[in-house]
Amino acid sequence: LKTNQILVSLLAGTPLSILKRYFPHVLIIRIMPNLAMYYGKGVIGIVDSPDLSIELKQKLNNLLSPLGLLYWLEESQVDALT
Repeated sequence: LKTNQILVSLLAGTPLSILKRYFPHVLIIRIMPNLAMYYGKGVIGIVDSPDLSIELKQKLNNLLSPLGLLYWLEESQVDALT
């Protein structure tokens, strides 16, 4: 991956710290969707990282909100969401 690329992870049980170890030079966004998003009724947790700008957060909100409810979470809260 190149430094200007964004990696979106859907991997359950794989925190940002592990992902950053393997992909240190890209911006990583960790989300945890559920299957109901297929119908626009999902619940999607997005890990709130200090690496994400306000502009990028707004773009993510616009991109993902048609799939269901969005929740910005701390990394420690993702397991509870799943």
